[in-house]
Amino acid sequence: MMDRRSTRYCCLILIAVCLSTASFAMKRSHAAALKTIRLSYLATIDTLVFQHAEHSGFFKKEGLDVKSQRVNDGPSVISAVVSGSAQIGFAATTPIVIAYEHGQRITVFSTGNFDKYPYSPNVTTLVASKRSGVKTMAALKGKTIATNAQSSGCTITIEQHLARVGLSIHDVKLLIIPFPNMPAALALGETDAACTLVPFLTGMQLNPKIAPVTLARGTLANMRAVHQVAVTSYFASTQWAQAHKPELKRFLIAMQNSQNDLNAHPEIYHRDLIKYFHMKPAFAQKVPLALSTASVVAEPADYKKLFDALVEAGMLKKKVNSDALIDTIKP
Repeated sequence: MMDRRSTRYCCLILIAVCLSTASFAMKRSHAAALKTIRLSYLATIDTLVFQHAEHSGFFKKEGLDVKSQRVNDGPSVISAVVSGSAQIGFAATTPIVIAYEHGQRITVFSTGNFDKYPYSPNVTTLVASKRSGVKTMAALKGKTIATNAQSSGCTITIEQHLARVGLSIHDVKLLIIPFPNMPAALALGETDAACTLVPFLTGMQLNPKIAPVTLARGTLANMRAVHQVAVTSYFASTQWAQAHKPELKRFLIAMQNSQNDLNAHPEIYHRDLIKYFHMKPAFAQKVPLALSTASVVAEPADYKKLFDALVEAGMLKKKVNSDALIDTIKP
């Protein structure tokens, strides 16, 4: 027969085992309850926010298991969402609204980043190389300008700022090349100017063979009046978005927390530049903190001016109602 001390000892062991089993069961239950979401994206500085949320537990805290897949361009992101191979897509706003105008049933529910006035580090920028001799927008007449795509935010930027000095897109030569290839094209003289953004702008500024001259800033030429315009966005098929509002609310909470964490801790931002973009540490430290500091909630007013500019440029055949494309979901 066991004495009182032995009985107490056995009871404590039994309680410990029960608690451990219950904890293990709860963890398994929580893992099983995670909602899996597939996200397709075009890599930019902005994607650090969801990558940080994905790998630092912000999504899991909200009951989400977000699995991301990188693709090469905006149209590929749109194809992934429309086909159902991804539930959420991240891309520049311009190809998203063009796809919507062409009949794709998609809904924007979150803003990735803005062009802002006063200008923030991530603002779209037009530069010319020192060797081109170009120092003003007017001097671009007959010159070559690099843009990342024919129908892109950069093309709007070029058109808008040329118009302010009495020129049109037909007064210059457009060279379509990806952002990562622009510094070499400028250094080699293959293009006189380029539409660029961080971190590629940082690389240009550090390259004495380019020694860039800033010609203009802002996706739209009247950023002082516009104040801010949404240049990157998260979207989903309209049907999926309507059926998964609770998941989208949790996605927004995780994204806002991740964005706030990165802005509050620049050392994590620079660490993630090395981790996800494979930058050399010395270069990563020189890249400015170029993330949005605003709400991740999409608001129609932040899109309307860009949509109007796309119509004026002929990139949209008709006006797009920003209230119809944008679903403002409050987490």
